[in-house]
Amino acid sequence: MVIADVDPAEFYLQQELEEFERIFNSFDVTGDGSIGAAECSSVFQCVGIHIKQSQIDLVIKEFDEDQSGEIEFDEFVVMMIKLLNRRVRADCIDYREYLTEPAIDKYDKMYRKYDEGGDGSIGRPELELMFKDFGLELNPKQMDDIITEVDKDGSGEIEFDEFCAMMAKLTGARKRIQPREYVSRTEIDRYRAAFDHFDSSGDGSIDAKELDGLLRKMGIILKKDQVDNMLKKYDADDSGEVDFQEFASMMVDLRKLRRKRKINPDTTDALSLRHEGFSAQEVKDAGFTASMMREAGFSVANMYAANIKALMLRRAGFSATDLRHGGIGPAELKRVGFSSADLRNAGYSTRACREVNNYLCHNSTDVPNFDERRECNSMGKYLPQHLPAQSTPRIRFYSDDTIQVSKGQRKSMKKVTRTVMAMKRMRSFGMPVSPPSVPRRPSVTAPSSLVVGRGEI
Repeated sequence: MVIADVDPAEFYLQQELEEFERIFNSFDVTGDGSIGAAECSSVFQCVGIHIKQSQIDLVIKEFDEDQSGEIEFDEFVVMMIKLLNRRVRADCIDYREYLTEPAIDKYDKMYRKYDEGGDGSIGRPELELMFKDFGLELNPKQMDDIITEVDKDGSGEIEFDEFCAMMAKLTGARKRIQPREYVSRTEIDRYRAAFDHFDSSGDGSIDAKELDGLLRKMGIILKKDQVDNMLKKYDADDSGEVDFQEFASMMVDLRKLRRKRKINPDTTDALSLRHEGFSAQEVKDAGFTASMMREAGFSVANMYAANIKALMLRRAGFSATDLRHGGIGPAELKRVGFSSADLRNAGYSTRACREVNNYLCHNSTDVPNFDERRECNSMGKYLPQHLPAQSTPRIRFYSDDTIQVSKGQRKSMKKVTRTVMAMKRMRSFGMPVSPPSVPRRPSVTAPSSLVVGRGEI
């Protein structure tokens, strides 16, 4: 069960979760799936966490949604993750749920830079060079640990999706919440009305002072430093403000809501979501491609407003005419692979076409994925650096170039490595246990301040 932005399956392997659940159930003497504060202390000790009873009471209060004084297994695991400041496993996450589009674009360029062979993967020497350029001096064991966790398919190379998952973990990126998976349309509308009321400037975002007033209006009283911390956590672009989507995600987090439905291309379709009233931004955030959204009837204008790039819209099958009507100019259309003939058929003048051709001729680096190193090797023959007017095939050669992704899956069947200490502690309580099959788990003392949250690199 996912609670707020924490999915236990992204922090522990399946066997580890099963072992934790077995330990939890052994203390659930009533068999109702929950335990009280006294039992909770014993369970924490079993998994190697030393925590004061007063701290346990505070943590239970935070996660005990129905104020029953007891917690369920899913809540217990999330509490454990927070207390340990545990980071996600890079091989257990979908990086697209953690990284913003600007971040992915940044890592795309970085990855292509260090992929010196141009084969769509990075080897250990290239990875070591990258870390060295970042100012990180890692010893051989640290490098081994990173590659072992990240390399899902065991190829010995790091593909782009594995690289992004690694960067999501190393940078401590926050998992992005889809509010519609947690609350109804009616509740979202209530959030929106309250947000708009406090957005005094009407620019679609609120600052710390406005956020404090809004949270109080919603019945959530926080100290000033807590408000500042929440704003910092959800302010993805470091603007000092949060927009509505970030605020709605914040509400899910603060209220520790449980995910009611999973919204992605595997569970539903874009047309059904559009009929439910989902915006283009919400459908895109749920992982639907431009092609899927086009089939569902979303307009170019709505999709472009949702920051779907012109290149993706072209690949989805929209014509230059469609994109022009959606408000996209000739320079952008040309740089993503539309020909001069496409632009003229869309209604742009000969002069406009000539100007954008001349611009790209002297600014070839504006073409998506352009790589000077490949100019001498493109299609096996030398090509000049500057793009001539009839350059559409070469523009598409670069813009349509995709990076190789791994063929592996998460290491859900990998051996558990951290639960033997729990087994020993269970024996100290006089409880029967099966023979341990995992190595020793170190004990941890919970911080006295009980400031729980995600760690930073």
